[in-house]
Amino acid sequence: MLIRLIMLICLPVDVQLPPVDFDTQVMPILTKAGCNAGACHGAAAGRGEFHLSLYGSRPGDDYDEIVRAFEGRRINSANPELSLLLQKPTEQLSHEGGTRIEIGGTDFNTIQRWIHEGASRYGHRRLISFQFRSDASAAALPPQIDSKIQLQTLATFDDGAVESVIPWTVFTPDDPSAVEVSSDGVAILRRSGRHVVLARYLDRVAALELIVPVNKLTDAAISDSANGDLTPPRSDQRHSDQARSDQFSEATAIDSLIDAKLLQLGLIAAPPASDTQLVRRLSLDLTGRLPTLAMLDAFVADTSATRIQRFVDQLLVSDEFTDFWAFRLAGMLRINPNAPRAYFDWVHQCVKDDRPYNQFARDLLLAQGSLQQNGPANFYPVGVQPRATAELASSVFLGVQMQCANCHDHPLDSWTQDDYHGLAAIFAKVNRGPVVSVGNGYVVHPQTAEPAISKLPGGDFLSSNDEVDPRQLLADWLTDSDNPYFRRAIANRVWQYLMGRGLVEPIDDLRATNPATHPELLQWLADDFAQHNHSLRHMIRSICLSRAYQRATRTSKTQFDESAFYSAAISRVLNPAVFLDAVNDVTLPENTPRERLVSMSGLIVSSGDEAPLSQCQMGADCSLDTLAVNELAVQLQFLNGEVINKSLRDPSGALMRELASESTTTQIVERFYRKAYSRSPSLTELDYWQLQFSKVEGDTAANERANLAQDFLWSLLNSTEFLTNH
Repeated sequence: MLIRLIMLICLPVDVQLPPVDFDTQVMPILTKAGCNAGACHGAAAGRGEFHLSLYGSRPGDDYDEIVRAFEGRRINSANPELSLLLQKPTEQLSHEGGTRIEIGGTDFNTIQRWIHEGASRYGHRRLISFQFRSDASAAALPPQIDSKIQLQTLATFDDGAVESVIPWTVFTPDDPSAVEVSSDGVAILRRSGRHVVLARYLDRVAALELIVPVNKLTDAAISDSANGDLTPPRSDQRHSDQARSDQFSEATAIDSLIDAKLLQLGLIAAPPASDTQLVRRLSLDLTGRLPTLAMLDAFVADTSATRIQRFVDQLLVSDEFTDFWAFRLAGMLRINPNAPRAYFDWVHQCVKDDRPYNQFARDLLLAQGSLQQNGPANFYPVGVQPRATAELASSVFLGVQMQCANCHDHPLDSWTQDDYHGLAAIFAKVNRGPVVSVGNGYVVHPQTAEPAISKLPGGDFLSSNDEVDPRQLLADWLTDSDNPYFRRAIANRVWQYLMGRGLVEPIDDLRATNPATHPELLQWLADDFAQHNHSLRHMIRSICLSRAYQRATRTSKTQFDESAFYSAAISRVLNPAVFLDAVNDVTLPENTPRERLVSMSGLIVSSGDEAPLSQCQMGADCSLDTLAVNELAVQLQFLNGEVINKSLRDPSGALMRELASESTTTQIVERFYRKAYSRSPSLTELDYWQLQFSKVEGDTAANERANLAQDFLWSLLNSTEFLTNH
C-alpha cells in the first residue's frame, strides 16, 4: 500500500498553464528587446514596413500589425518557431537590428507558446500599477561608491496578481557612466551625487533617485544641521566697506527642506552673502535694476534684525517691481511688440494688483472680445493656430511639453495623442481675428484622419454640446485644487527666476520621469501658494526671505556640481533688457528721465545697436532670455560697439560730468565701483587704478585722463561681475 502511494505521488502531473496574454506578456518582451523603440519599429514611419506603436503604447494596433497585416505573414501557426516574429529578432533571417531575442530562451519560448496557442489577444488581464524601488532605502547606511543596489520592479494586474517584472523592465540611468544597471536589475554606483534611473515596463515609466553622499559630515556638522544651520564659520573678511550680515534671516520651511537634502548629500552650505551682494541681488531680482547708492547706504546703516524683511517688502510695493515682473510674465506669455498695447497693460495691472494667479489664468483661457480693448483676448493670436495655443497653454500653465504627444503618445509621460489633439480641439473652437469669439472650428487627429474630439489632458472626452464653451471646462479643470500641475508649474518657474535653476529642469518638463531635486519643497511651495490666494508676491517674498536665497556664491570650483542643491547662490547672466538698463543706470546722471527697456518694447530688440544682445525670438519664452556672452556678435559689441562706448563718450554722461568736477581719482573709482558692482573697490583694486591714473600727466593730460577713465568704466561694464546677478 505504501509503495503504491509513493508511486502515485511521483507520477508526472500535466500542469495546465494559463494562455499567454499578448498585452502583458508578449508586449513587454518586444519593449525590452527594443523592437518598438523610436530608433526601430517604433519610429513614426516604422522600419522595414513593420510599424509598432512607440514603446507599445497602443497594443491593439500592434496586435493587428503583427497578426493580421500582410495577410498574417509574420505568424506561422503551423510551425511557430518559423514565424518571422521569431526568426527576425533571433537573426535566423537577416535583421538590421541585430540579435534581440535568444533562441530557446524564456522570451523566445513565451512568444512561441503564444503563437502555438493561436496568437490570440485575450485581454484577460490589465496592468493596474507599476512600482519601482530599491533595497537602498531600507539600508541602515547610505550607499557608497561602487555599492551594489538591487532594483525592484513590481507589476500589479487586475486579476490580483503582483509579479516581479525585472526581466522585462528597461532600465535607463540619467548618466550611464555614473550608474551601471545589469539586466537583472543590479545597479552599481560609480560616482557620488544624485542619480536618477528610469524603469520602463509596458507603457509605464517610473523614476528612482539614488544618492551617494559627496562628503561624510562630522558629528558637529550633523548637530548643526539639526538646528537648521549647515553654514561654516565665516573666514573671508574682505575690504572693510564690504560689511557682512551677522546672520541670515530666520530659518523657514524652505530652509528645512533644502538643508535636509544637503545633509543627505554631505554638502556644506555657503555663508551669508555680504550686505552689498544681497542688496544688489534683491534689487535685480525684484525690480530688474541696480540699487541706487542711497539704497545701499540705507541698508548697510540699518542694524535691525528685520532689515532684510523690510527691504524686500519695500521693493515688492515699488513701481519698479510691477514693471519688471510684468515684463517677466509678458515674456512667459510670448507677448511681442506687434501685439496691441492692451495686452501688456493688462498684465501690468494684474501684477500691480497682485491678481490671484488662478484668476489670471482663467482670464486668459476664457478671453473674448476686441484685441484692442480686451487685453487677455490677445492670448489667442499669439498662438496663431490651435495646436500652437495648446502647446503654449500646456507649457505655461501645466509646465509640460505636450508637443511630444503630437505624432505619438509621449514616450516619457502619460500624455497621449488623444490628450494633445483633444486639447487643440478645445482651442480650435476659438475664432481668431480682430475680435476673439467662440466658433465651431476643429483639428484633424492624425491617427483617425477625423476631427479630434475635445478632451481634458489625462481626463475624459468632452461632449459635443455646442451650448457649452469647452474652455470653461478646461479652466475649471486647470485651476481645480486637485490639479497636480498648475500650482507646481508656476512655483517651479518663480523658483527658477529667483534661484537660478528650477527644482525641475527644464522648467516646462514636469513629469514623473523627470523628478524634482526637492519634490517636497516643490509641493510645499505649491500648497503655500494656494493657501495665500495664489499670490505671486507672497511666493516671491517667501523665497527671498529664505536662507537658501541669501547665501553667498562660491568662488572656487568643486569636483561636484552643487548648483542643483542650492548650497550656494548661483551666479546668473543678466537678461539683455536688464543689462541695457543697468548700463544706463551706471553711465547716465542720476534722476535722468528715460524709458526702461524692461517694458513691452524691450521684449524683443529687433534693430539698432542693441540687436546683437537680444537672443529672444518671436514665439520664444523671453522670460528666460539671458545675454549670450559667448557668442561672437555679442563679444564684438562689448569690445567696440556703440551700446557702451557711446555712453562713455557722452559729454553729458555721468563719467564725463564726474571728470569735469573736482572729484579725485579715489572718489571716481569708488563712485563707479559702487554704481556698477554695488560695492567699494578692494584695496588692491583701488591701488591699481590710482597707479594707472598717476601715469597721466603733461600737456595732453586732460584727454589722456578722459580716455583712461573711459577704459576704466568700460572694463567695469564688461566684467563678469557686472554681467551677472550673483
